[in-house]
Amino acid sequence: MNKARRFFTWFSLILFVLLAPLTLLAGNAERTLFSPQAYKQALEESGFYDNLPAILGGVLHQSFYTPATCAENPVYCAEKGILPEEFDACLAKNLPEDIYNHLSLGKQEITPEARRTIEDCAARYNLDLDMPQPQEFFAMFSPQDWKIFIQNLLPEDVLRQMFEQSIDNTFALLKGKTRTLEIPLDALSARLRSPAAVDAALNVLDAHPACTEDEMAGWTDYLNGVEPMAPPLCRPPKDSVPELKDELAGYLETYADYVPSQAVLAKLPPELKLGKQVYKLRLLLRLSLLLPIAFLMLLSILSITSPKTWLKWWGIPLALAGAAGLFFSFSLVSLFNAAALQFTQETVLYFPAAMSNALVNAVKVLLHQINAAAARQSFLLLLLGGGAWFGQRYLPEDEQP
Repeated sequence: MNKARRFFTWFSLILFVLLAPLTLLAGNAERTLFSPQAYKQALEESGFYDNLPAILGGVLHQSFYTPATCAENPVYCAEKGILPEEFDACLAKNLPEDIYNHLSLGKQEITPEARRTIEDCAARYNLDLDMPQPQEFFAMFSPQDWKIFIQNLLPEDVLRQMFEQSIDNTFALLKGKTRTLEIPLDALSARLRSPAAVDAALNVLDAHPACTEDEMAGWTDYLNGVEPMAPPLCRPPKDSVPELKDELAGYLETYADYVPSQAVLAKLPPELKLGKQVYKLRLLLRLSLLLPIAFLMLLSILSITSPKTWLKWWGIPLALAGAAGLFFSFSLVSLFNAAALQFTQETVLYFPAAMSNALVNAVKVLLHQINAAAARQSFLLLLLGGGAWFGQRYLPEDEQP
C-alpha cells in the first residue's frame, strides 16, 4: 500500500469513527425531538404533572404579585408608574444589582442597608412609601395558596389534556398545518364558573388563621366592590360560608369573562415558511448518516482485497465507532448534568425553582430516549466490529475474494 493510499485509508477510517456516533445521535434526535408522543412521555415520566400545581403556583404568584404598600417593594411601584421615574432611577443607581432585580421580579429580599438606600431615595423626592395599594384577590395568594387553588380547581386529567393539546398544537405549527400557536383555555373558563372554583377558593382561605369580625366585614365589602382594599386571607366561620360562597362565585365569574377559549402564544408572519424549514432540517438529520457510510465505502475501495481484509478493515472502524459512540453517550449524560446544575442556578432569579427542576427533568427524559437508542446502536456496532476483527484472524492470508 503506497503512502497516498495509506493516508486516505486511515483518513477515511478516522472520519468514519468520529462521524458515525455523531450521526447516530443526530438520527435518534430527529426521531425523538420531532415526535409529540416523546414529549408527552417525557412529561409523564419526569413527574411533571405531579408537580404542575406547584409550578403554576410559582408562576401565577409572580404574575399576580402586588405589594400591600410601596415600602414592601418600591421597585415594583416605580415600574408600574405608581412612583416617579426619577425615584426608580435613584434605586437602580444606588441599590445592589441583585436586590434591584429581585424586587423587579417580585422577590422581597431587602437588607437593612438596602432599606436605608430606599428611604434616602424616597426622602429625596418627598415620597410616602407606606401608602396602601389596592390588591386583587389573587394578588394576595402565596405560591402555596396557588398550589391549593389549582389542585382543587383543575384535576390532573384536565391539566394533562390542556398540556397535551398544547404539544399537538405546537407540532401542527412546526409542520406548517397552522400559523398560530394556541393553548386551549376553555376548560379553565368553564371551571372558574363552576362550584369547584368557589370550593377551591374556600380551601385556600381554610389554610389560613380564622377571620376576625372586622376581617369578615372587610371581605364582604371587598367582594361586593365597596372596598378596594382586601383584608388578609383568613378562614371564615362556618355560619358565614354560604353567603361568602355567593360573593366568591360572582367575583370569580368576572375573572372567567376575561379568560378566552384559546390563548394565542405566537402567530407566524405569512412570509415565514416554518413547515418547509423544519422539513429541511429533519431531512438533513436523516441524510447525515450517509456521510460516515460514504467514508466506509471509500475505506473499502482503498483497502479491501480479500475476505480477510474486508473483515479487518470493516471490523476495526465499526468496533472503534461503537466504542466512541458509547463514550459519547456516557459523556453526554455528564455534560447534561453539569449544564442542568448551571441552568437551575442561573434561572433561580427568573423562574420558580419547581419550574426549573421540572424543565430539567423533562429534558433529561428526552435525552435518555435519544441516548439510550444511540448507545444500543453503538454497542451493536462494537459487537459486529469486534466479531469481524476476531473472525479475520482465522482466515488464511491467501484467501481470495
